[in-house]
Amino acid sequence: MLERFIEDVLIEENRLNSNDGNSSEMGAYALQWSFLQDMNLVFVAIYQRIVPLLYIRELLEEVKKVCFFHFIEFLSFMCRLF
Repeated sequence: MLERFIEDVLIEENRLNSNDGNSSEMGAYALQWSFLQDMNLVFVAIYQRIVPLLYIRELLEEVKKVCFFHFIEFLSFMCRLF
């Protein structure tokens, strides 16, 4: 599933027939993702579609903030290498 997400969304920039640009469904699973553009990072949450999780978008944003603030120096260094 993650491989399909990478191919369809990240490589081909296909939004998997999604109404919302950052969410999709694949079989029994739902996916939501968020980009950290400055660092070229993608945060993805995959969960069973049958369980409606209304807080996923907020969770992704909080994880993004925490990762950014905790790893900013390391991420900046790595981005300069590539």
